[in-house]
Amino acid sequence: MKARYLSAALGAIGLAIASGSAMAQTAPVCPIKLGAVIPLTGPQGPIGKPIADTAQLAIEHANAAGGVKGCPLELVLRDDTGQSTLGVDAARYLVDVQKVQAIVGVVGSGIATAIVSSVTTAAKVPMVSCCAVTPTLTRLSEEGKTGGYFFRTIPTSKTQAYATASETVRRGMKKPDISTIERPSTISPNSATWRPRSVMLESERKPGEIAPNTATRTMRARNGTALSIQRLARISPIR
Repeated sequence: MKARYLSAALGAIGLAIASGSAMAQTAPVCPIKLGAVIPLTGPQGPIGKPIADTAQLAIEHANAAGGVKGCPLELVLRDDTGQSTLGVDAARYLVDVQKVQAIVGVVGSGIATAIVSSVTTAAKVPMVSCCAVTPTLTRLSEEGKTGGYFFRTIPTSKTQAYATASETVRRGMKKPDISTIERPSTISPNSATWRPRSVMLESERKPGEIAPNTATRTMRARNGTALSIQRLARISPIR
């Protein structure tokens, strides 16, 4: 998992290098700042901390190799606490005040979508997300609404769902059980306690049936996994 975080950080460094090439006509402003919007506190803090550490590690490696056009890189880190409003405020601060060349991190899909829609696209600042999986960002990109400034180093939830469903069919699983990690929305859609829930015991389900209970509906609404399995089952029935 840390490899994905490192890829996102290195991707942002690559964008900074591209920016450095563009600045070659004038004296570059050192250090070159990269922003990071990451949940360091709140329920997602245990997830965000290693992401932040990995981003800092990538910066240290880049600086040890000479930086960008002779300029060292500086990581400016802001805590979004897993909330979209704070994430947008953090991105605005990084773009407007810190004048960062790119933004990295952005764990939550809702936070990433809000930042792309409200901050980075209009400011023409690239953003490389390590973990935002929502297909909405793909649709926005296809519609030209991200300006070509949004990147991510993780497949969308839809892609992951179809891969899982395809493998389920390929293995000939007759009664697949689905588990979901449910996040209660009492705090926010992007910040809550994670807890596993079982969908249905094999003995309770007919062959090929997907249990229509709360956990399955939650998964279907969030990332399409259950829906994808049902679609593939209609193409290649699981019996």
